[in-house]
Amino acid sequence: MKFQTISNPVKRRQWEEFIETAHWRLREQDLDLRFRTVKADGSYAKASTVLPAVHFMFGRDFAKKWVELELKPRIVNGERKPQKELYAFLRENLGGKIISLPHRLTWSDEDKRPASEEMVDEDLRIKVYLNDIDETQWIEAMIRLAKQFLPFLNRFQAQFH
Repeated sequence: MKFQTISNPVKRRQWEEFIETAHWRLREQDLDLRFRTVKADGSYAKASTVLPAVHFMFGRDFAKKWVELELKPRIVNGERKPQKELYAFLRENLGGKIISLPHRLTWSDEDKRPASEEMVDEDLRIKVYLNDIDETQWIEAMIRLAKQFLPFLNRFQAQFH
């Protein structure tokens, strides 16, 4: 993973240590997620999945931390296509059935943003916001999110691709 893009050396070291710990804990749970992309400002780290343009993400800003499953638009025949079919599949199979997450899970269509901000970039997100900034709980939330969603991503990939 390239952390050199993070100019702040303290933030860069924090991400290096955090990602190393997260990878270790994920491997302990037999979850093969590799967080290889960290935004230059240190606001998120992303891991790819079996599906194109679908990522698990650790995110943070000044006020909170979260984990999320991000569904970016795919490029099909030169056009950007939102992943509404995958989102609907996950919503149908998991909406209201997730019980092992101690924090509230938020789907893009539940997110109460002003109409001017609503999915302008066509990204669909499933987030778990954390009340606490403890990094152990941050990693634990990712483990729970991945355990819930990875089997359905694999099933979707097998059925539709």
